[in-house]
Amino acid sequence: MTASSIASATGRVCATCALLLCMPALARLSEPSNICFGQASDVDGLALTSGAVIARVNGIECARGSTGRLLADSVNFSLRIPLDDGADLRFIPTAARSGEQLELSLLCNGDEIEVTGIVPRIAEPGALLHADIQAVPEPGAALATAVSCALLAIRRRTRTWSTVPANSDGAWS
Repeated sequence: MTASSIASATGRVCATCALLLCMPALARLSEPSNICFGQASDVDGLALTSGAVIARVNGIECARGSTGRLLADSVNFSLRIPLDDGADLRFIPTAARSGEQLELSLLCNGDEIEVTGIVPRIAEPGALLHADIQAVPEPGAALATAVSCALLAIRRRTRTWSTVPANSDGAWS
């Protein structure tokens, strides 16, 4: 190798490095988060004192927060929902985009429970989203409660045959 070929190769390497340094950075930053807050209640409408609220967008969990303490009047949960700028691919898979529907659920004793309540869509960066949610009873739970109440009512109306009427008109006591 001659001195001129070494100088030429070195020059090309330096030129390539200079081009790479001058290119604009392609790193993307997240948008300011949406904050979702509200009251999470059990099936009886009482504020939850334990458990967690899970937020999903497009079926992917994007945030989770506890319901253990009262943060303000009628607010026992607060979630920070990361936002994406909407350009091509998401910068992280759990980032939401403005206009997407937020889905909330409750996590109690290791079981995920559906909720009812008005859950807003993801809004512009930095927005506050208010959502009061209540746990939906399991389909079998309502039936089991109804059957238990019916059996209790039947038991109260039914007397054993060995019971003798207490008064003269034959009414059961």
